[in-house]
Amino acid sequence: MSLDYVYTNIVNFKRITIGRNLRSYSRYWGLFDHEGVIVDLSYLGPYKRKKCYLPFGLLKKLYENFDSFHNYNCLILEENMCSIMETRFFSEEYCDENYENKLGFFSIDHTDDEMGYPFLLPFLPELNDHSIIQSLSIDPLLDVELFYNFVNKNQLILKDFKFRHIRWSQEWFNYCYRITKTNTEFQIFDDSNFV
Repeated sequence: MSLDYVYTNIVNFKRITIGRNLRSYSRYWGLFDHEGVIVDLSYLGPYKRKKCYLPFGLLKKLYENFDSFHNYNCLILEENMCSIMETRFFSEEYCDENYENKLGFFSIDHTDDEMGYPFLLPFLPELNDHSIIQSLSIDPLLDVELFYNFVNKNQLILKDFKFRHIRWSQEWFNYCYRITKTNTEFQIFDDSNFV
């Protein structure tokens, strides 16, 4: 059975999707062991449709801002466990009303066709910066499609990476650094200012 993981505020159940299609051993991972948020650049301005991971520095800033705004009441939960807790502690009407008014019970990284990422951007305003988006778009480490092509081509299996998502593996890093040496269109994003 595959599991999705969310970083959840346990007061209002706002959450961030941090891991997708994982196995049961992933429940032991820390926040930065999961793959983290994936953004579609086309929702951030006039960019081509491209899904990118956030680099470590921006993930760290996002999680810190989310934590501090919600008074450090956040936990990593399986998505279905989050739903069970919601129904156990709150009425369906309360959950629905808060969801409709976007006061809680939803993922802040979801997209809106007209507004892009209206609930993610307040926690990570750097995504409004064109130069940052441009840097994300040319970093092979962050390219989700390239990542899954790499995983499939090398027949990597998630269960072989029990302690951390493959996205953080040395194999993936080495592959991307080799690409940047042979293809000048790619460049690793320097996120040292955000760490």
